[in-house]
Amino acid sequence: MPNSFGLFFLGFDQFNLHRVLESIGPKTYVRAAIPTVAILALMSTAYMQTKYWRDSEALYVRTLNVTRDNFLISHNLCYAYVFSDRYDEAQPLCERSVAINPNFSDAWNTLGILQLKQNRLSESEQTFRKILDRWPRYLPAYANLATVLVIEQQPEEAEKFLERATILAEGSIDRSRWIEPVKNLAQLYALQNKKEKAAENYRRAVFLDPNRLDLRVALAAAMYDTHNYDDALKNIQAAISLDPNSADAFYIGGNIYAAKGLRQDATKMYERAIELRPGYAEAESGLARLKGATKND
Repeated sequence: MPNSFGLFFLGFDQFNLHRVLESIGPKTYVRAAIPTVAILALMSTAYMQTKYWRDSEALYVRTLNVTRDNFLISHNLCYAYVFSDRYDEAQPLCERSVAINPNFSDAWNTLGILQLKQNRLSESEQTFRKILDRWPRYLPAYANLATVLVIEQQPEEAEKFLERATILAEGSIDRSRWIEPVKNLAQLYALQNKKEKAAENYRRAVFLDPNRLDLRVALAAAMYDTHNYDDALKNIQAAISLDPNSADAFYIGGNIYAAKGLRQDATKMYERAIELRPGYAEAESGLARLKGATKND
């Protein structure tokens, strides 16, 4: 097993936050930004290559036929199956690995990921908490536990573990690896109508990657929701600079200008959003409201 380790994310779409957001009120959020919950795994960077997994599977199986008590090979094959969504095959291998060597933290982490992907949330949470009890500096478990807690709709608890991981990393954290957990935390706060906390965590996400369009637009929308229109406008302008063809950015920009009472600017934003996405219902509604307000003046 290589000695160089890296962090990587597996996608896990446990629930559609966008669909729920649409049901709770004003549609100030980005239609296209349907989130996936990220799962963080600590493994060799070589394991990220699908071809490597396929080529290695036969070798792992042959090795286990000879040495069934090999905790490392059991774990590697378990991880390969988890990576390939072959959960029933993965489970006995992960369980065997931790039984043979209970001190192998990576195997516990992979077992927790498997339980999460099987929707065994309570067991997954217990596994990640067990990891942190035994290895309090094992950073991937903090993000993975936060992922479980977000799915269980416990954002305050999730935020606590993400903040703890940041402190433990002592400034050496790879920003790109933590964006998705922070973004999903922000989205859950928005779902729960905790607007200030949503804006705070979107701000953190933008700090991690200031050049990511969806984060800029989401932060602008969250600031719009908290009536922080000046900062919302700065972020939507930054978003439009990143992508002048983002219909969502122009739609949110229209909302912001309308809230500031700048109708001409709002009209231009809505019209541009509709031009970029014909039939954009929210932008059309915003434009109709502006025209109605103008007639009543």
